Amino acid sequence: MKRCPTCNARYGDDHRFCPADGAALRSHTPPPQQLVGATLDGHYRLSQIAGRGTGGVVYKAWQDGMERDVAIKILHRQLLADPAMVERFHREARAVARLSHPNIVNVYSTGTTDYDAPFLAMEYIEGQRLDEVMERGPLPIDRSIRIIRQIVSALADSHAEGVVHRDLKPANVFLVQHRRTPDFVKIVDFGVAMLRGPSEDLNRLTNDGAVCGTPNYIAPEQAHGRRVDQRSDLYSVGVLLYEMVTGRVPFEGSGMAVLLAHVHKPVPPPSTRAPSVGAELEHIILRCLEKDPNLRFQTADELADALDACANRDHAAASAPTQRSPAPTPSCSASLPVRRATAAASLEAIAPRRHRGRRILIAATLLALLALLGDTAGPHLLAEPMVAAATTPATPRSAAALPALPTPPARRALLVSSGRYSLRVLIPERVLAGLHADIALDLWDADGQPLIASEIVVTLQSEGEGGQGIVARPTERPGRYRFQRKLEHAGEHTLSVYAPGAEGPIQVFFDVVANTASDNRM
Repeated sequence: MKRCPTCNARYGDDHRFCPADGAALRSHTPPPQQLVGATLDGHYRLSQIAGRGTGGVVYKAWQDGMERDVAIKILHRQLLADPAMVERFHREARAVARLSHPNIVNVYSTGTTDYDAPFLAMEYIEGQRLDEVMERGPLPIDRSIRIIRQIVSALADSHAEGVVHRDLKPANVFLVQHRRTPDFVKIVDFGVAMLRGPSEDLNRLTNDGAVCGTPNYIAPEQAHGRRVDQRSDLYSVGVLLYEMVTGRVPFEGSGMAVLLAHVHKPVPPPSTRAPSVGAELEHIILRCLEKDPNLRFQTADELADALDACANRDHAAASAPTQRSPAPTPSCSASLPVRRATAAASLEAIAPRRHRGRRILIAATLLALLALLGDTAGPHLLAEPMVAAATTPATPRSAAALPALPTPPARRALLVSSGRYSLRVLIPERVLAGLHADIALDLWDADGQPLIASEIVVTLQSEGEGGQGIVARPTERPGRYRFQRKLEHAGEHTLSVYAPGAEGPIQVFFDVVANTASDNRM
């Protein structure tokens, strides 16, 4: 909209001079603050600026007739000349108009100001953005799952209607108090949403090869500029959940560096940054963050089922009666690391008398490291207790070639640091001669990052015999490798792990127990 400075008449943007007096026309776009107090469409009275973004200004307003507070989002005046931004604004209205879900903001109507700027009249939300909540640090596991579960429910509905958000991030998630329900989720900003439909496919806002979204939360296919679908949103959900439970996004740095990391770098397991993250929840997060969309959860409903199962098992474990035997580790949240004395006692307990001096040296080294780190050890040394409840290692993609084994009643962790790498070996609490042992290896570097390799070579040597060369294969959990081996003889065994770039093998020692008739009946 333009106006004449002489007669104050208003004309469209295609006019350059006033037809009445010939004066050059000037753009008539009031600054945002001047709109406070204005009335739009005859019944939206703007009362204050509620927020600003890259695309527009949001006002709190009162809707006459309906007698309610509403939010009015008006496109920035400097963007009116950009057809793509105007189309994006209208796209948001069309996207949300398709949806009716309690966790998605409602759009009541659309319109234009007297200077031809489009606006949306939306549900007014009083609450906190998720990014503001997370500024105080990681959220508890149960709270994180409760929030994410609502986001996934909203996505299931939007995906069913052919709407892919493409820009899920903490700033687009509001937490409000809804009746007696805290942390009630409202998802906003569908401005870059992709709509499936005949007309939308012919006139899309972004074409293949264009990158849209926020780098920290973007899926690898988005970073490539390729076509996205509902699984791209589920990747963003994985980033959100990762950040909520660890306090950090998987990849940090400049925009381009983060985009490349999403495409090429393995995701650091969340348990290495937050030991409270249990194995099952970690599996859910890492599956969301698979580079290949075909390896992720395929639908929001499938992800919702996995979250519900994880939360239900956690609740059942928390409500189970106290027993003398150690309680199983909850599936979503892991138990706290053992203290120094427990670590030393466990390591000493597994040491045979003949090599007691060597074990004491290892124990002393471990105690010194733990003393530097405090009562709770760093994730690269002690991410779970020495003796833990039964934990099934993540299944490698080549697991079909491995024989099926009964789940051992308990597992123990043997911990060693070699300077460049830290090694945790998970073995059955009782390794029986004549039976296959399922052994998992966790390897981290000095920065706590998981070691990623195509395979790890190890040797197993019993007393008086030569070593057996074995290849440990990677599992779906980054930094974890697994192998199975039938141990024929009882007695002390030496496991040597040859990590890439290490000066020599990293060694741990454990005993194999003679198999009895009662053991064979297990």
